[in-house]
Amino acid sequence: MSSMMFPHSITLIKKNDYSVSYIKGVYWSNSKTQSLNSKEMVKGNSTSIILPLNKDVFDVGDMLIKGEVSLPSITSVSQLEDYDYVTVVSKSIHDVGSNIDNVVLTCQ
Repeated sequence: MSSMMFPHSITLIKKNDYSVSYIKGVYWSNSKTQSLNSKEMVKGNSTSIILPLNKDVFDVGDMLIKGEVSLPSITSVSQLEDYDYVTVVSKSIHDVGSNIDNVVLTCQ
């Protein structure tokens, strides 16, 4: 796939052992939403990350930071408080046998 379609890189922190790796060739998209329910204004943020199937090394609960960030040795989530990270909350695999097969991660 074209690097123009997937121009971003991310830092991946695995939920099970806090190992850190860097993944290039993904698409990172942030969304900010506002809605009005019957009582109040509700604001929300979500991040979607799209990547080719061959880069699927992610699990729900993994933590991601946009860009390649040099991190100290991580032993707990509390060490990430100074970083703008998101957590993978869902993963959808779109495998239809074409060159646009991908994985979509929804994060918050």
